[in-house]
Amino acid sequence: MRIKFSLLIVLVIILTSIAANALTIPLQDPKPDKEVLFRQAMDLFQQKKFSDAEKLFTDLLKTEPSDPNVYFWASAAFIENKKYEEALICTESGLKIDPSSSPLKKTAGSIYIALEEYDDAVNILEEVVDVNANDSEAWLMISVAYLRCNEFQNSIDASDIVIKREPKNILAYVYNGYGLIGRKKYDKATVVFDEALKIEPQNKALIKGKEFATILLKQKKDSRNTQKPIIGEMYELYPPLDPTIR
Repeated sequence: MRIKFSLLIVLVIILTSIAANALTIPLQDPKPDKEVLFRQAMDLFQQKKFSDAEKLFTDLLKTEPSDPNVYFWASAAFIENKKYEEALICTESGLKIDPSSSPLKKTAGSIYIALEEYDDAVNILEEVVDVNANDSEAWLMISVAYLRCNEFQNSIDASDIVIKREPKNILAYVYNGYGLIGRKKYDKATVVFDEALKIEPQNKALIKGKEFATILLKQKKDSRNTQKPIIGEMYELYPPLDPTIR
């Protein structure tokens, strides 16, 4: 009986010692779950801390390689950091998982434009409008791609589609006007810029576009009278492409 009682006391002492030691072991911080990491990355992106956001999104892809949404935002971070090649690889990986994703296709389109691969841009963006003909964002990007490779009428046609659907879409007027300048239809370009200026009178892109079209129109008229060559290059005043497709 004494032996059993002694053993019981020893067991109690051992268990008490183990419990005490366990309390002194430092607890490891649990790894944040995927949703927490994603929210943190999105917060950094919205704060324009794109390098930090890029790192978190790429870390997240290592643990969540099958979520197209993560590929989309990782690509967006790469674009903001002007890492277009990395962004394209990321976007293509996302499209392998979800080949029908319009956001990823539009992101790829914007990257192709940045890389001056205009045919590839038009091809993938046309896939978007084939599915949804009302996607104004895709039509505007198509207009830009054609504008950049001097296919001015195609650019005009794409921006016309947006203007008819959204008569207050300023970017559509900007691209339309510059397309008309490319076609040397300076008088029509001034009309387009004037129409848009009624909507946004202080818009600098519209003001510059109208000024440029007016100058070229005057030079064109003067050249008919004096046989002087027309001076001026429209490319210096090209409207910038906003690469953010979200």
